[in-house]
Amino acid sequence: MIARILFCLEGLLLCTALTAGMAATARAEDSFERFRGVLIDYFASQGYLPVLIDRGYQVGDIVNVDGINLYARSARCFPALKVPPPTRAVLADVVNTDSAGMSLGLRLRQIFNSSVGADLARKIQIRFTDVSVSSVALLDLRDALDRRACPEIAPLVDGTLGPLLPGEQPFFVVSEVMSGKREARLEFAARADLAMKTDQIVRQAADAKLSVRASGDGSVTLASDIAGPIALKPVTVPRVVKLTSFQGGVRGGENEPQLRWQPVECQSADACWKQVGPFAEKVKAAPVSLSPQDLDR
Repeated sequence: MIARILFCLEGLLLCTALTAGMAATARAEDSFERFRGVLIDYFASQGYLPVLIDRGYQVGDIVNVDGINLYARSARCFPALKVPPPTRAVLADVVNTDSAGMSLGLRLRQIFNSSVGADLARKIQIRFTDVSVSSVALLDLRDALDRRACPEIAPLVDGTLGPLLPGEQPFFVVSEVMSGKREARLEFAARADLAMKTDQIVRQAADAKLSVRASGDGSVTLASDIAGPIALKPVTVPRVVKLTSFQGGVRGGENEPQLRWQPVECQSADACWKQVGPFAEKVKAAPVSLSPQDLDR
């Protein structure tokens, strides 16, 4: 009888542990998706997609719709492409988020998952400094494309119509790589022992090439010392179009929907969102599987 009770208790404990583990995983996934969504919205309004994990992106790379994994490297599809030196740029706005779903090169996930994380408010401001852009024009990509090596890339740079295949996952050609340094401002829920709490964060960031500075308003700023890719601009984005047929001068019905790749050329936030926003939503919806090591980078 006692053995049976112990067996039931062990089963209950195991079930509880599994349930808790599943709940923690679900919270972590939700935190990552919210973090990713905020960054996608921020950059899409400027015609870009964010770099979450640095895969060594270059102009001319072909990136899957998830915005992370590579379909092909520039050297394969654009072997003769010449990229001019980078030019200076500015990102004046900040990204506000309440989620630290990944570290973004700033140890955010590790800090919020540590003991000092309990003292932090869920208010994170991310800023990008020392920004520069490497860029090539659509016509340069079109001229440099090796059409024998990468025939499937031709519609993306030619802007030709193609069939809309059910379940097909698109990719995009990178026309610009924006690089810079990242900063994150973290706010403590209470200002007591600011020096001690800041010291804890300094220890968390000790081997990550980050600088840490505290402010009298109860906040701490983490800043990366090394510039790296922060955003990618697609040279074109897909748009579904429905063509109308004309027979004998009479307008007929609509044909099957087709896919046309349109150049990303926008100056204002509204215009950029109109062009890139629908594709950004596809990027958000694309499944992403990242290892804990990726999330902690």
